[in-house]
Amino acid sequence: MSSAYCFLCDLIMEVMRSAVFVMSLVSSCIRLKTCCLTGFSHFFELAFLLGREVAKLHTSNVHSKEKNSVDFQAGHPSSEKVVWLMSLLA
Repeated sequence: MSSAYCFLCDLIMEVMRSAVFVMSLVSSCIRLKTCCLTGFSHFFELAFLLGREVAKLHTSNVHSKEKNSVDFQAGHPSSEKVVWLMSLLA
């Protein structure tokens, strides 16, 4: 009887250890998934900002050509933002 009781206790302990391991594994996967989703959302937000700044720079270059003025090159606020955003995406 005693050996059967010890075997049953050991079996219950192993099941409990396995359950704790599975729960910690699931918890880690959920945290990883949340982290990845957050990372993807930041990536897409940066890509959107980069696209918007490129559009602003392009629009300002088109308007400057229409007015026969000097093209906006380096030093233009939008071009600096584009370089900065590209460095964040890299």
